[in-house]
Amino acid sequence: MDDIKLDRRYDWVGPPDKTSKIRPVRLRRVDNESSEEEAYRVARQDLSEWNSAFWKYHNELFDSKKAEFVAAKKQSLGRLGQLID
Repeated sequence: MDDIKLDRRYDWVGPPDKTSKIRPVRLRRVDNESSEEEAYRVARQDLSEWNSAFWKYHNELFDSKKAEFVAAKKQSLGRLGQLID
C-alpha cells in the first residue's frame, strides 16, 4: 500500500496478509497534527507492523511444525496412513 496515493481523510485497511492473517492499516494524517498526535499515529503504525511480523513468523513456524508432525504420524501408522489421506 506504500506506492498508492491514499485519500488523507480516511484510515485505510487492506486485505489480510496470506501468512500473518493481519490486515495492513494506513492511518490518516490530519491537518495541523500535533506532535503528540503524530507520535501516537506513528506508534500505532509501528505496532501494527510489529504484530504482522510477529504473527507471520509464528504462523510459518506452526505450519512447518504441523507438517512435520503429520508426516511423522503418517509414517508411524504405516499402511493405515494410506486410509487417512
